[in-house]
Amino acid sequence: MDRKGINRTAIATMLALVMAGAVAGQAGAPASVPIVVEGHSNDTVAAGNTIDARVLASMDDATAAALIGALETRFAGRDVALRMGEVRGERASLRDIALEGNAQIRLGQDAAWLPIRFEALYDTDTQAVLSPAITLEGTDVADAKTTLPLPGLQAQVVDAMASEFASQRVDVSLRQARVIGNDGRRLVVRAQGVARFDGTETAPVTVRALYEQGSGRWLDAQYDFDVVGG
Repeated sequence: MDRKGINRTAIATMLALVMAGAVAGQAGAPASVPIVVEGHSNDTVAAGNTIDARVLASMDDATAAALIGALETRFAGRDVALRMGEVRGERASLRDIALEGNAQIRLGQDAAWLPIRFEALYDTDTQAVLSPAITLEGTDVADAKTTLPLPGLQAQVVDAMASEFASQRVDVSLRQARVIGNDGRRLVVRAQGVARFDGTETAPVTVRALYEQGSGRWLDAQYDFDVVGG
C-alpha cells in the first residue's frame, strides 16, 4: 500500500478485551462475557485530506470491532486482549478507505503482548470494516535450541490449502522454520517452503503460526503465497 496517504495515530489508548471462554485451554467454548472496548482517538488530519473527522471517528470504532471479531474467531476459547497501535488510511474509492496498521494481542493474563499488523477496507456507506487480514509479527527472537515439530504444522497447512483449492491435489513441504517471537507460553514461528498443486505446479509459501509449548499444539496457522521471507 502506498503510504503517502494519512499518517495518524488512530487510537492513542485503546484496550479491547474479548472473553471467548472460561479457560485458555478450552478451545471452542462459548463466550460468556460481552466484549468491552475502552479508548479514545487522537487524530491528526493532514492538510487537504478529504476524510473528515466524523469518518475518522467511525473508522476507529469499526476497525477495533472488526479486529476483535476476527481474533475471537481465530482464538476461540482463549482470553484475547487487543491493544491498538497506529492506523494509516487513504481513499481507495469514493466509498472505500484502505487501512493498514499495527496492534498487539495477548492470549491470557499471564502472557506477554505479541505484535500483529493488519490490512482492511472501511466502507463509508455501511461504516463497517469486514474481514481484516491479520498477520502475526515477531521481534526476531533467537531460539536455536527449540525443536519444532514441523510435520504437524505442515499437515495443518495441507488441510487448509486442500479446503481452499478443493479441485486440486495439494502437497506442502516446509524447509525452513525459525522462532520470531515468544509470549512466555507460545512461540511465534515463521516457516518457508513450497506448495505443489497436482504434482507439477509449484508456488513458494510462507507460513506463520503459534506453537504452544505446553500442549505441543500448533495454533492459528496462516499461509501466504505473496510474502516470502517477510
